[in-house]
Amino acid sequence: MGETPLGRLQVDEKESSLTPEVLEQWFRIGERFYSGIPAFREIWNATIKARGPRRDDHPISRLSNYLDSFANTGQQALYAMEQLEKFSRVESSNTYEFYVRHYFHDFIGRIKTATDLLALTINHLFELKLSEKSCSLENNSFRNTLRGYKNDNVLSGKLFHMIDTANSDWISAFYDFRNLVIHRAALRFTGMAVPDAGDSRTHIMANDMLRIPEEKKVLDELLGRFGENSISRYGTVDPQKLSEEIWNALAKLSEELMGTLTPKVEEFLSVQQ
Repeated sequence: MGETPLGRLQVDEKESSLTPEVLEQWFRIGERFYSGIPAFREIWNATIKARGPRRDDHPISRLSNYLDSFANTGQQALYAMEQLEKFSRVESSNTYEFYVRHYFHDFIGRIKTATDLLALTINHLFELKLSEKSCSLENNSFRNTLRGYKNDNVLSGKLFHMIDTANSDWISAFYDFRNLVIHRAALRFTGMAVPDAGDSRTHIMANDMLRIPEEKKVLDELLGRFGENSISRYGTVDPQKLSEEIWNALAKLSEELMGTLTPKVEEFLSVQQ
């Protein structure tokens, strides 16, 4: 009687994985996501308020589903980053290397999904009528369709410029690297027992990739954009630092796009009410 929900969770700790430490991590991840992309909160709150009890196939409900998926995917990427940091900063072993590899691959996949969800949201708001498989920020069909949008060419033109710039800055290189990571399971990691290699004790081995011209080009392109703080003096790559740089690029682009989309979302919600 009179117990708070947190109090009940503490009583049931032995039966529940929702320990105070887990809850603290969840709140910390959520805070980082929403504070890193503040424009998202404004769009999200307005959309949820407008959705109410509408069916899932209603246009406002579909918008809220895309935004909800984006928030979940972004926070899952941040969770992968936290786990990556946790396992990469202990003394390297086969077991910890397994977890570093797992969470690094998971992080890369989440970032790709998040960028696709940005494209899907834009496709829905502007009614571009592209198939879901065509909705990807690096997809020429998506970008060209957005650029050719006639009903609001000032806003769509701004979005096209942002996305096109991001593709040149990092998205294109990231996607090529993502394909390499996903399709080449032999991405190798190594333990770093030297004190000047940074906080992470497990790094990505780059030397084996550099022997293959096609893979060398992919890695050079990526590290040319994110590698300043990620490459050790030994030529290895710190996966935790690399993931931080990639996340910061995604958060910056997401904030720019969400901020630009705010008036479009307001118009969309008004028309669809």
